[in-house]
Amino acid sequence: MTPDLADELFIWVALGVVIGGRLGHILLYEPVYYLQRPLEILQIWRGGMAFHGGMLGTIVAMWLFARHHKVPALSVMDLVAAAVPIGILFGRVANFINQEMVGRITSVPWGVIFPEAGREPRHPSQLYEAAFEGLVLLLILRWLTHSRGALATPGLTGAAFLVGYGAFRILCEVFKDDAWLPVLGVLPLTMGMLYSIPMIIAGIVAMRLVTARKAVAP
Repeated sequence: MTPDLADELFIWVALGVVIGGRLGHILLYEPVYYLQRPLEILQIWRGGMAFHGGMLGTIVAMWLFARHHKVPALSVMDLVAAAVPIGILFGRVANFINQEMVGRITSVPWGVIFPEAGREPRHPSQLYEAAFEGLVLLLILRWLTHSRGALATPGLTGAAFLVGYGAFRILCEVFKDDAWLPVLGVLPLTMGMLYSIPMIIAGIVAMRLVTARKAVAP
């Protein structure tokens, strides 16, 4: 792609994040609430957005961009996926500053008191996510792209992102102050964990498919 196309891609991705993230929050987390208050759907400053919805919106936006400009969709997704952890890192730091998505009450020495959540020290789960979903995932993807030549296999970097983010999100959810829901009446999971499991499965399947496709290519 030319630099001009990269600039345009940024706009497409931004729209995908905002639209998908908002719809994801509405449909995945509070559908009944917004069904009763449809006018609040456009008030993105109330209720926020969901990462998993934003990810799906971004995938759709990248696919439409690739079709419009006749460039390989999987390669576009790889390029975006390799950079996404940078945004996640700063986004989670912003969550920490804004006292959003606070962690569970804890007695660990690094516990943080969030005045809006009470006087008890809590896990700085936002910083855990910034470290794992942001910095660690960025380093893993950079190793794949710069040392293992992953970009030569279209779709591999994007698939690795799905697996890495899903795994780290599940790990960090353990420390967040979210409700645990019984799945199939047995296994307790948070909503974030529940939505991350399909990401991991999809990523593993995609990695196998794209590597097998390259192996049989002439």
